Amino acid sequence: MVVMMPWTLEMLREIDREYFAELIMDLLRNLEFRDSERIKTPAETGADIIALREDPLSGLEKYMFKIKVGGLVSSNEITAFIQTLDRYKSDRGIFITSGDFTKDAKLLAQREHRGRVILWNGKKVVDLLNEYQIEPKKELIEMIESRREAEKKKKEVLNVVRLESPLLFDFNHEKVIESVVSKLSQEYKIKRIFVSPEYLEVFLSPAYIISWSSKVQRENEAGEVETLELRDKAVIFSEEKIITKASEDEKLKLAVSKALLNDSSLIKCTEKTLEVGISPSKATLLAKSKLSKELGVSQSHIEISDKKKVYVPTKAIIKLKIYRNRGEAEVNLETSEIKINIKPLSEEKLIEYLKDECRNSTKEELREYKTKANENRFILRGETDRFEFGAAIDMYTGAILAKDVRMKRDALLNLIKSVYPRGKIINVEEGKREAVADILVEGKIAVLKVNLENGEHSLLRELHSPDEAFKIAKSIIEENFPIKGMEFESFSITEHRIIEILMSGVEGKARVKVDGTNLDVIDYFVEISPKKAEEIISSKYKEWSIKERTEDADSYTFSIESESQSAKVKLSKDGKFLEELDVVLKGDVARQKAIEHLEKMGVEAKIEEAALKENWEIVFIGDERFGKITLDRKDGSLIEEEINYTERALEKLYYEHLKLKYGEENPITERMTHYRDKGYLTIKVSSGNTLYYAKIDVKTGRVIEEDKLIDRGLMARIKKMQLESKYK
Repeated sequence: MVVMMPWTLEMLREIDREYFAELIMDLLRNLEFRDSERIKTPAETGADIIALREDPLSGLEKYMFKIKVGGLVSSNEITAFIQTLDRYKSDRGIFITSGDFTKDAKLLAQREHRGRVILWNGKKVVDLLNEYQIEPKKELIEMIESRREAEKKKKEVLNVVRLESPLLFDFNHEKVIESVVSKLSQEYKIKRIFVSPEYLEVFLSPAYIISWSSKVQRENEAGEVETLELRDKAVIFSEEKIITKASEDEKLKLAVSKALLNDSSLIKCTEKTLEVGISPSKATLLAKSKLSKELGVSQSHIEISDKKKVYVPTKAIIKLKIYRNRGEAEVNLETSEIKINIKPLSEEKLIEYLKDECRNSTKEELREYKTKANENRFILRGETDRFEFGAAIDMYTGAILAKDVRMKRDALLNLIKSVYPRGKIINVEEGKREAVADILVEGKIAVLKVNLENGEHSLLRELHSPDEAFKIAKSIIEENFPIKGMEFESFSITEHRIIEILMSGVEGKARVKVDGTNLDVIDYFVEISPKKAEEIISSKYKEWSIKERTEDADSYTFSIESESQSAKVKLSKDGKFLEELDVVLKGDVARQKAIEHLEKMGVEAKIEEAALKENWEIVFIGDERFGKITLDRKDGSLIEEEINYTERALEKLYYEHLKLKYGEENPITERMTHYRDKGYLTIKVSSGNTLYYAKIDVKTGRVIEEDKLIDRGLMARIKKMQLESKYK
């Protein structure tokens, strides 16, 4: 049994953003998130991944994921993520980092957005990767092991060497090695992890610090000659390089002061080489000679009080192991100039390493391949019996830079068939690094995960059989919808967990999603047949007949009629929701209802027009009355009435009024004016030399206002003019 190399924080913090995102996608599949998808524009969107997940209480929830590699996540970044969740209407968000979160970021997420924003730091991610046994890449493991080995060797190749004299300038072996590694990284794109020193030789040149003094005569500003005593330190490096006054060089002054405090020094190296320099006596002669010239005094006037030997690091030779290669660097410690000597590995070696990589990954030999060089990369593409193999190797280190191993489709199918020889492959989903297959075998569904890079496989989960899912789905549908006699038609598997059952019958069809792990019904779609829809309408409207049926994506619409009404009703295609869109009295029934209402009001009239608008509007006319009544479109109840007397009827009513009030037997109408917009009629009637004027309400026949005039004399004529104007 192969034991998986566990993840560590050290490993996680070495990976790049792309690999980190791949790992998170793998985790989401194991955590049963659905429809996980990488966002193509994470910088603009503010998130990297979107997915769905079923919550037992709140149902299907939308999640967004933000990924950050290394460092600390601040509260400002959490706030920006919250704004992203709001903008895209996400239920929850998970912020994932290979590093950690600041205290403020944690407080913000816990106090103000608790439950909506979830934080995963590097430790949480490592725990999840190990829990779900998601293996680190081989290259990553090798990198970490190589680093540890390099650190170990570094300690082994360097020794502490004691020098009998102090150093004038410090020698830091780590900085020297780092400068070489940095140059390799910049110029050859070689990762630091692959570089380790095997040998460090330091070259040291002797120098001397000489303490001197001298008395010299100088003319002051007043023109007087005075004697000055000068003191300083001289540093003799060689015959060509002599610094007589160290105090005038700040860097040298500090170095001299430090060196004078020590009698010896320690350095770390593999080997030291002491260069041949000037002798102590020669140093004295050189110092006094140069000082004599500079000060303008004889050498006898220069007194040497002390002399100390020091060492100056001049050069370092470093032999390097660069993963599968070797190189050498020469560092000028005085100028910091670095010379690198490294040659690319031979093509034969590179091909050999790539073949080994293919063999280790696939356990098979390369059959055919092509190669090409591109800058410091050597690229190979080929295939084995079962795999397509491609890799890029660093020409200077022999390290695998990128690898793409993928099992061929036919080989994948053959592998699945070999694992389940009696099984039927339902679905195979191929990802970048793994494939997941659903196989119907022995009354159940096996979900198999296959590593496409090496063919290793494992059982991810087992699901209930489609028959069991169908029985559950059938009972749920037939118990809750007006549809019976459903029979199994087909099934499919989605998300390697959900069994989607398609069933149908004479009365309709249904598609039901069942959780294959526990047989819970997740979702369903039901559609009754047109015939079943007609049966439901007929049972609800027993004394009605169906005249027409139309349908759209969601419902059936029926036009139906009874003896007195016509109606339009809508039935949802699942048969559960029935809605009356409109119910209307038939035209002849509306006319009959109108006559009955008029008779109750004592109106004899003939129906002139019946129009269906918002309600039934009935126009009628009779000898004495005319007008319009409005009836409810559905049941014919009276909503509004507008009834007027005819002019003839109003004239007759006024004659009766005159007879009763004034005893007039034979009045003659001279003028009638009907003001329909004002709802009254004016009338002028004469009888002999008597004139009668009146204003009559056309709806009630009531006299609203009236005047009587005896048409004799001048005053009568004036009054008549006034009445003519009033009752015009």
